[in-house]
Amino acid sequence: MNKTPMSKRIAATALSASLLLSCCLTAPPARATGERDISGASSRSAIVDGDLGDGSVQYLRDRDGVDAGKTYAIFYNTTRSILYHTGTGKTDQVTGTSANDALSLASNFASSRQLWTIEKREGDDGYNIKSLDSNRYLDLSQTTAVNGHVNTSDQPVRVDITFHEESGTYTLSNGSNYLTHGSTAGNKYYCSTSQDSALIEFQLYQETQVLPTVVGENPKGTQPVSEPFSSEATGSQHFRIPSLYTLDNGWIVAASDIRWATNTDSPQNLDTIVSISKDNGQTWEWEVVNYLADMAETTTSNASSSFIDPSIVQDSNGTVHMVVDACPSYVGLMSGNQMGQESTGFDEQGRLLVAKATAGTYAPKTVSSYTYYVDLNNTNGLAEPANNNGKDVILYPICSQDGTATDTWVDAYLNVYVKSEEDGTFTKPYVTQLGNSANRVQKNLFFQNSEWKVYPVFYIMHRTAQVTDEGLEWSEPKFLNIKTAANEKFTGVCPGRGITMTYNGTERIIFPLYDNRTGNELASVIYSDDGGATWQRGEHNSNLNGVGKTSESQVVLLPNGDLRMYSRNTINYVSYADSSDGGVTWSQCQPDNNLFSQKSGGGCMVSFINLEGTLIGPDDQEYDNLILGSYARIQRSEGVVRIGSVAEDGTVTWLNDDATRYTGVNNCFAYSCVSQLQENGKATDTFAILYENQYPPCQIAFETLTVQDLLGDGWYMIQDESEKITLTLEPQFVNLSVCQSGQVQAIVTPEDAATITWSSDNPAVATVSDTGVVTAVSSGTATITATATASNGIVRTAKLSVAVQDESGITLPPCFQDTISSEDHEAQTTYDLDTNGMDAEGVYAIYHAGTQRILYHANGQSNTDQVTGSVSNNQLTLDGQYAASRQLWRITQTEEGYTIQSLEADGAYLRLNDAATQPGARVPVQSEAYTLHIQPGATPGSYTISHTVGDQELYLSHSSEPTKQYNVSTENCEFQLFLQTTIPAHTTYQVSTSGLRELVAFVDTLDAQDYAPECWEALQAAKQAANDFLASDDAPVFDNEADAQARLEQVTALTQALYQAWMDLVPPHTYGQPVFQWAEDFSQATATFICTYEGCGHSETVNAVITTQETPATCTEPGSTTYLATVVFQEEPYTAQQVVKHDALGHDFSVLCHDEASHWYQCSRCSATTQPEAHSGGTATCQEKAMCAICQTAYGDLATHTPEAIPGKAPTCTETGLSEGSQCSVCHTVLVAQETLPATGHSYSNGVCTDCGAKDPDAEKPTPTPTPSPAPTSQPEGPAQTGDSANLPVLFTTMTISALGLLLLMDRVRRAKH
Repeated sequence: MNKTPMSKRIAATALSASLLLSCCLTAPPARATGERDISGASSRSAIVDGDLGDGSVQYLRDRDGVDAGKTYAIFYNTTRSILYHTGTGKTDQVTGTSANDALSLASNFASSRQLWTIEKREGDDGYNIKSLDSNRYLDLSQTTAVNGHVNTSDQPVRVDITFHEESGTYTLSNGSNYLTHGSTAGNKYYCSTSQDSALIEFQLYQETQVLPTVVGENPKGTQPVSEPFSSEATGSQHFRIPSLYTLDNGWIVAASDIRWATNTDSPQNLDTIVSISKDNGQTWEWEVVNYLADMAETTTSNASSSFIDPSIVQDSNGTVHMVVDACPSYVGLMSGNQMGQESTGFDEQGRLLVAKATAGTYAPKTVSSYTYYVDLNNTNGLAEPANNNGKDVILYPICSQDGTATDTWVDAYLNVYVKSEEDGTFTKPYVTQLGNSANRVQKNLFFQNSEWKVYPVFYIMHRTAQVTDEGLEWSEPKFLNIKTAANEKFTGVCPGRGITMTYNGTERIIFPLYDNRTGNELASVIYSDDGGATWQRGEHNSNLNGVGKTSESQVVLLPNGDLRMYSRNTINYVSYADSSDGGVTWSQCQPDNNLFSQKSGGGCMVSFINLEGTLIGPDDQEYDNLILGSYARIQRSEGVVRIGSVAEDGTVTWLNDDATRYTGVNNCFAYSCVSQLQENGKATDTFAILYENQYPPCQIAFETLTVQDLLGDGWYMIQDESEKITLTLEPQFVNLSVCQSGQVQAIVTPEDAATITWSSDNPAVATVSDTGVVTAVSSGTATITATATASNGIVRTAKLSVAVQDESGITLPPCFQDTISSEDHEAQTTYDLDTNGMDAEGVYAIYHAGTQRILYHANGQSNTDQVTGSVSNNQLTLDGQYAASRQLWRITQTEEGYTIQSLEADGAYLRLNDAATQPGARVPVQSEAYTLHIQPGATPGSYTISHTVGDQELYLSHSSEPTKQYNVSTENCEFQLFLQTTIPAHTTYQVSTSGLRELVAFVDTLDAQDYAPECWEALQAAKQAANDFLASDDAPVFDNEADAQARLEQVTALTQALYQAWMDLVPPHTYGQPVFQWAEDFSQATATFICTYEGCGHSETVNAVITTQETPATCTEPGSTTYLATVVFQEEPYTAQQVVKHDALGHDFSVLCHDEASHWYQCSRCSATTQPEAHSGGTATCQEKAMCAICQTAYGDLATHTPEAIPGKAPTCTETGLSEGSQCSVCHTVLVAQETLPATGHSYSNGVCTDCGAKDPDAEKPTPTPTPSPAPTSQPEGPAQTGDSANLPVLFTTMTISALGLLLLMDRVRRAKH
């Protein structure tokens, strides 16, 4: 947030000055920045009183009987009416003001017309009462009509005067006729026979010569009073413009204008009253803090100087700051003002401009007349200390432009002193107090009766106060040089409150102001970052966006550190703009459509403040960043107080509606201001409001209200989490049958933090015990309330709906019931931008968007005028200060074009000039119809209005300057046309769906696992039907109640169906073991589960998965087949089985077994055997054993071989030989194996073997080493087998084995048959 200050901001050094009498000062002077410290000066010049002059006339109340021959004013105090007469005929009346037994005559009428001489008659006890002006006599001899005034006569007429000592009043009569006056404002004097003392008793004020006295100190109370602004205590009948602030010590500070004898604004006799309450508003101590005594408190006129519109804030150091408008004589916004517009009141050096003019009249408006100045900052070093009866006073010389000090000086209050050239003594010059007063007041630069005058503009005055044990000690005030232009004659305080914030690490004090320099009222702020020593001015909040203006405004702090300015405007909603740079610049204005304020432009200030704390709703939802606002819902009536929670993005959720809360006297609610109260140093949930509740006389009421007053029961505010108390009830609602009971639990957090009490709003339907047991008595509905009261005083309530059912139908709990609401609509007229082409005969407002000016015509006038309008969302708001008929025109299409006729009584037609005119010239109207041309403009809703003169087209036009009037131009100019649309009064109806939605939300909390599936499905179907309806529900508004009733029946039917489905819910089924059903062949099975819940009978059947397990039969044991059925249900497995038995098979001795000695039969399925039998049969050979004839097993020994010789062979020289062997002649088994005989080798002799004759190959060579020959292999003898004959033994063997196998098979078959 580090921003460079804008160049337009004006650095303003606070000028130390005051308009109070010097005797009002109780705190040491506070010097402004740059002021020379002169506190160490050794001498103090004396201050002495000047001459008071001669005495004056006053009108004092006669409380001890009339004095014959004296002059009196006859006064009816109830309506403040003075009996008046001039000329001939009947009396009249004017308004006077009484205070402190002194009467102020009406200053705008000659005093002689308000005075009567009471003469003692001769010869009787009566009196003659003669007008001092007309010399005619009061005549009560004949009665007159009520409010018909009183007769007068040119001859004396007896009047009896009766004095009522107790009341100090008088009765004036003639016989049975009495001088009479009605007790209601507006009533007149008349003569009647009434004897009602309230109507026939009057006060008499005698003209008295009074010696001059000096007005004393500023008025202040000596005893506490019961209200902040008391007419009885102060003597003032009027108080306006409230300001309210709670100090950090808990005191309440209330401030307002004290308007002594008037209800109007400046220029009049107004001051500032400040009251303090140290007991939260029970009693008050008051003081007129800003007090100008130039006019008697009993009278008023434009000649009086004034203070108006206070605003207060306290900074973090505890210093109280107040700013207020300070107005010299004749300065104000009301009629009779004589303000200048050539100067801000300061020169370029920041010195206060002063003129020496004529006493007794208003100040000159030309800045050239101001040839003097006073340097209240003492930058010239000329200030001097003086002593005023023991009090130190700093005086500043009035200097000429060359810097020369004159003999006239002023103090910090701008009171005038004249310095003696001889001894340096300062004399106080006195002037007569205005307003038929004999009193004297010290001359002051603000006073009409002073020749020394400041420039006649509004000044912003700043004062501070320190909080002491006794109250507030106020410093000297300072004028703030914060205006941005010389023509800014009016710059006013936005009354109410200032605000402080931290900006760039420094505390910033902020007060909103507004001015009308641009021709429109625009707000801005002044701010100080040094505790109020110096001030700067921010830019205008001028991006209006159709809201018209931003005048009296108040500022709050947003959660993100930005500022928000809520403003009075010209539309029907309070508007706001935000600042992210500490108030220097502002965003585009936005209307808050939740803050309806009809005719706010003609209304009054708004009050918006930040609140400390967190709001807790009945549902325990928390709301932070709270703001509180008060404003008038309808122009200066129907007071509204709103409380809202601001989100981080600046969106406000307003927590209460705009119901009228304050109506005052005759529905008066005008300016207001709110504050949050404190107790023991902590903010509370109680708020205070000051609001104007009566007009006239203007009175301000102080009231308090709480969070509960605004939001209802169940809401409370906490400052920290430890204070939070929650109360909830379980269950959410109770549904019972007659004579049933149910327990309700009250849950308090923190536990045991509160005590609980119970109540039923309908004990005939349902009662509740001290422990929360609800018992149904009869069918119907009831609401049970639990109240938790905590020790810290916080009360929490929780409610629970009860429905008691019977046989007649469904009874819905109240929380689920929907209703029809109706709203009465007043007839409403809007002015909508016509973007679709004009109606053939429509009523329109003609509006120039650039200047926001509406074309206007008043009955009987020959020209148009203009007033100010504003546009938002293509709707025009007329100027609320003037009749709508003056701002509207009927546009009628003719064959030649259009006529534009005023809605005023004269029905005048718009007629453009026949030649172009200057801006501001106005446009004529005439009584005869006149045809104009209307053509669409460049943008929808914009049109040009023209007529043709000769060959030239002339257009209705308006310059860019708002203050200039409409004129005629040769250049086309576009205007917007807003069509009047009226909606008649009517009533609309709407059906709520909150009950159905609440029931759907409750059903959504249920868990399917807790209920039986089929009833859960029915519930979901009913819920879906409700949701389908709600999804399509667009909250229709009905124009007749019958349609709304049909809609309600539809909603109720859906609610009842869903509620019935909920009542039909049963807990989930509980099942025992299933019952299995098997197919005949056991290939399939089902399992049936039956609910064990009493009376339910629900069943579920599940198909089983079948598995089998075989146990085969044996020879001696029977077998079986086991069928296993398995199901999984609700995630649990269940099984059942069936077993089928099979007979034992018996032995199958079909397997022939044997060993070497015997054979036997073995069972083919088991190991059982027959008895072994020895092998038998067959013949053994030397080759084979004997073959058993039964099992074909060889057994026994082989037969003996039959040997035969195997001849040998002799070896030769080169071949081996064989020895002789033997073999079986049957099987040819070798019995004696032949052995190989080695070759004998050659035996050479002479190169030839002697045995075989072979030649010796080595005869010619070396003889090699002989190699031994292998031994001959024994070969069986016999013929060699060749060809097929060689396979015969194999074939025979094969056939033999096959035959044996066949025999064995045949034997097994035979055995099986047996």
